[in-house]
Amino acid sequence: MTKQEPLSFTGIIKNAWQYRYTLILITATATIATYGITFLLPPEFKTTAVIYPTAPVNSAKGLLDQTSSSEGLSEFGTEDEAEQLMEVISGINLRRKVADRLDLWGHFKINKKDPKKNFYFDSKWEKNITLNLTKFNALRIEVYDIDPQTSASIANTIAEEADSAYRSARKIRAVAAYNAIATTKKIAFEEYQKHIDSLTFYNKLGVINVEQQMKELYRVKAEVTAAGSRDKNARIERELEVLKKYSAAVFGLESYITEKQREIIAIEQNEKIAMLEAMQEIPSIFNIDKAEVPEVKAYPKRALVSISTGIAAFILGLFILLFKSYLTNEVFNSGKPDTNR
Repeated sequence: MTKQEPLSFTGIIKNAWQYRYTLILITATATIATYGITFLLPPEFKTTAVIYPTAPVNSAKGLLDQTSSSEGLSEFGTEDEAEQLMEVISGINLRRKVADRLDLWGHFKINKKDPKKNFYFDSKWEKNITLNLTKFNALRIEVYDIDPQTSASIANTIAEEADSAYRSARKIRAVAAYNAIATTKKIAFEEYQKHIDSLTFYNKLGVINVEQQMKELYRVKAEVTAAGSRDKNARIERELEVLKKYSAAVFGLESYITEKQREIIAIEQNEKIAMLEAMQEIPSIFNIDKAEVPEVKAYPKRALVSISTGIAAFILGLFILLFKSYLTNEVFNSGKPDTNR
């Protein structure tokens, strides 16, 4: 009994040559069969759309400020905005809107009355649609479908709905901000009116312009004192007492009202900005490349699939033959004399 030589590259070549006709038959059969099977597979067409998010600028503020530059409205977003846009497109709400707009339920042959319809649809969606961020912070949308027109429609509709969803999210925030500012403005006006009423009360008491009144009363008092008129002097003293008693309150009210006026002006400016943000329809994305209807199929690539299958069949066949040889020489015939092998 002789011991089998260790397996080496030379040994593999020798075994492959020994079984060359069998391996050729296996490889040819697998290649031809696979090539024929590819004709039974439905072809898939690939299309691509590329979009950029816009920079997060307050466009309404830029429109109101005549001296500011509107350059920010045409700037591309950063990596953060690109990732946010990708999250928006990956959301369930967006894919449902696309499905309803294009009737993808029927296209994917999914019964909308099926309790698992969303599971089937999401599985099909994730298989046929891929999202990738490029190194330049653009979002690439790749769509595979058996119908070339539908693949382009899906990619372009995703881009449109992404813009709409992005703007809707911003609009919700703008409306909430507008409501908060409107409430703040109402409170400020109520406080302003309250202090105006208090100032009006002091005005009715004769305290109108403390500084001017003081100056005038002291001038008249000096003249009356010089003339020796006690009645007029007493009346002037009473008026001075009123001014002295309420002057601090009037000064405080006037200062508060002035500051409140400035605050209300600023609030009204912010209110205009929030209102414009809520009403505007400025796009939130740049559609760099719209998806075009593909002219040639992307899958299956018959030659590539057939050759790959043939190579795999050759390797598998060689492994089986080597394993068979090993079993024959080392296992089943291990206890027999060499003459019987």
